[in-house]
Amino acid sequence: MSDTNGYWTGAASSGIARGGSVPKNTEPSAEVAELSPQEAEAAVRTAERARCAARLAACRELADEIASLPGGGTDRLAELLAAVVAARDEFAAACRAWNAQLAGWLQQMHDLAVPAHKNPLLPSGEHGHLGHNGSTIIAGPRRLDRVAADHLVQLALTSRGEELDRLLASLRAADDPQAGPVKIWSSCAAGRAL
Repeated sequence: MSDTNGYWTGAASSGIARGGSVPKNTEPSAEVAELSPQEAEAAVRTAERARCAARLAACRELADEIASLPGGGTDRLAELLAAVVAARDEFAAACRAWNAQLAGWLQQMHDLAVPAHKNPLLPSGEHGHLGHNGSTIIAGPRRLDRVAADHLVQLALTSRGEELDRLLASLRAADDPQAGPVKIWSSCAAGRAL
């Protein structure tokens, strides 16, 4: 049975009637199967048209939502990325200053004939508990090394959770006289983290 607009009006419980929800499948239900072949075919076509209309309406609604996005929607992302780049540059400058300070101390140690120190114990008091091992500065229990800015930035950007917390704690501890021996790796090849 159909009304004057071609909608099937029989068996409202099937969900095909006008205003009802559109069934997911277009296979004839048991109620539709009892109709004549022409009525059953019309019911299936009507259900398919209703589903297509619902999909098109949903597509148009999504298109309207996307179109209503105000211009400059990515401005905040650009600001944040610029802040990341600025922070990276500031960090790299600070690392260069740190490394220059260590290089100056290392040169002073060479000028004072402070010997290399290659064991885990404190350097001898004969040299003021100073020592060096390559580019590593040793002052009492502290071990200070060059900082590779690019390597640490990469670790910071790719680390998550506890791994990032350990990275930051290691960097902070490197300049803490109470922290004991701390090594900041100067390259990826030197170690996994700080």
